[in-house]
Amino acid sequence: MSIQDHFEIDKDGVLVKYHGEGSEVVIPKSIRIIGKEAFENCKSITSVKLPDSVTKIDYYAFCNCENLESIEFGKKLELIMDSAFEGCKRLESVAILSSVKEIGYRAFCDCFRLKYIAFSENSICKYICGGAFKNCVLLNNIILPESIEYIGKECFEGCASLEKADIPLKCRIVEERAFSICLFLTQVMIPDGVGKIGSYAFAGCPSIAHITIPDSVLEIGTGAFTHCKALLNMIIPDKTKTVGEMVFGDCISMTDVVIGYSVQAIKERAFYNCSSLNNVELGKSIREISDEAFSSCTKLQKIDIPAGVIRIGKKAFSGCVNLTTVKIPDSVRVIGSDACNELVDKTTKIKTAFEIVQMTGEKDMLIRLLDPKLTKRKDFIIPSVESVFDDPFYDCKKLTIRCSAGSFAEEFARVHNRYQYELI
Repeated sequence: MSIQDHFEIDKDGVLVKYHGEGSEVVIPKSIRIIGKEAFENCKSITSVKLPDSVTKIDYYAFCNCENLESIEFGKKLELIMDSAFEGCKRLESVAILSSVKEIGYRAFCDCFRLKYIAFSENSICKYICGGAFKNCVLLNNIILPESIEYIGKECFEGCASLEKADIPLKCRIVEERAFSICLFLTQVMIPDGVGKIGSYAFAGCPSIAHITIPDSVLEIGTGAFTHCKALLNMIIPDKTKTVGEMVFGDCISMTDVVIGYSVQAIKERAFYNCSSLNNVELGKSIREISDEAFSSCTKLQKIDIPAGVIRIGKKAFSGCVNLTTVKIPDSVRVIGSDACNELVDKTTKIKTAFEIVQMTGEKDMLIRLLDPKLTKRKDFIIPSVESVFDDPFYDCKKLTIRCSAGSFAEEFARVHNRYQYELI
């Protein structure tokens, strides 16, 4: 069998299947397309050279060629399709020539030894699809060309060695998990023009200390920066309207947060376990502080809740053991269970206990806290409360509720019949 016989080629110039056993493969010049699965699972090949005639590498073309170490593209290659080189575990470098327009879904996923990806300076590539370089654990540097308009979901997820990520100027979205679990990522540049940072986009990047959110960002998705344990501070721009759940959860080094005036809700567990957080500035448009929003922020001592907030969710400040001052405006109508269940006396650092809750009218609530040594009393006025979810005073065993006959407070006390109550 001649070398030419190793290549099964159809009448349209598509390489349908490679039947050879050689390690160094030179593709014939008559081929225009490397067909689907043409080399899939070929264990023998170590290098491949494509002629300038090849314009497309189709789905799974070289998938799981686990001994492939090098690939040389031709000058007219335009499309690298989905999973084309997925699982090529020994591939170390790739040069993307200027003719390439698109890199497909998981095209180089699980190329564990891939260290270098070089784009031509005059690249016209617009799209890098989801998971394209996922789990390329040795990839430590990539300069994306300014032609890139889209970086897909999970594109660089698990690129543990990647140190720098500059999002190209034409990108409008940083997609879901695009750079998550990049363990050594320290520098991130998000350009003005990006409108959305997707869910978990930078989750689990423990080396990022600083990141600037541009004014153009309108939405920050769920968990976008969760487990960024070196992140020190964050300013959310005034134009940002939506900030997702758990967005900064477990950012244990974060000390300062400023939230712009367009954000309307602090979502569930948004700052959960930000154990170094001690300065929070909330925007004037906030209407809701959701369940466990600041739970376990153990260094937080003071927070001013802006006028306009209607609801404070369940366990919103649970575990904030150093929180001594909470300013609650007249606008608040709902306070969830255990919203502030671990307030601490500022001087003695001894956990206080609720002793009296007095309803000063049908809706106004006065909470008085006494520390166990009865040396200091703290009063908290929560006006205009219309409903209390579940039991915000759970485990307050000494609690007596004083309230007016027929008031919401009397109904609450009767429903939660473990409490004593007195009519005033």
